[in-house]
Amino acid sequence: GELGWMKAWFGGLRPTLMLPEGRGWPGKLHRETFAAAPFEIAEANGLTWAGVQLTASLTRAGFEGLRVEIAYLTVGGSNVLKVVYRLVNETSAYRRATPSLLTFWQVDGQHEHSVLYGENLQRKRSPNMASSSVGPWGATVNPTTGRAGVLVDASGQKRVKTMDWGVDGGHLFVKNEAVVAPHGSHKLVTYLALAESLEEGKQYACLAGGQ
Repeated sequence: GELGWMKAWFGGLRPTLMLPEGRGWPGKLHRETFAAAPFEIAEANGLTWAGVQLTASLTRAGFEGLRVEIAYLTVGGSNVLKVVYRLVNETSAYRRATPSLLTFWQVDGQHEHSVLYGENLQRKRSPNMASSSVGPWGATVNPTTGRAGVLVDASGQKRVKTMDWGVDGGHLFVKNEAVVAPHGSHKLVTYLALAESLEEGKQYACLAGGQ
């Protein structure tokens, strides 16, 4: 179903870009025109991440002269998705913006009773909405199956936030308050994993140490 108070809402993974202090929620990148192309990243350890990169030169008021590049990558047979979100400043002025990645989880097709976790947090379903910063990783767990969706922030502030949206479930996101130098860029790197249990999911926290 749709979150009636958040239109347009597409679920799944949602990259956003807002003006500083969250102005322009929820960051309407869906109104931009993107080009897609195959993309690979070869790491020093010999591992190659492959997938697709989406690129758009922004036209929305307040974002002219900025370009976003969003790569969705994985390795063969993996349960991990790597998302590299790059904000490029093509102007001669410093630019401030807030790139974010919202993730909406229904682990095993259910969200009604999902439990949120972080380094020092456990939050069961409630009718009340709340958000918390939980460190470089967060998880949402289906208590019926025990399986977990995990989000790891491997760049910037390394700060995952939980979103308890009451009857709409428990979800996870990352955001950076970025100041991008003239002709410079800002990169947000996140990893998403589907784990068989919370304990297995916690092992992916080590990904916060590398980009």
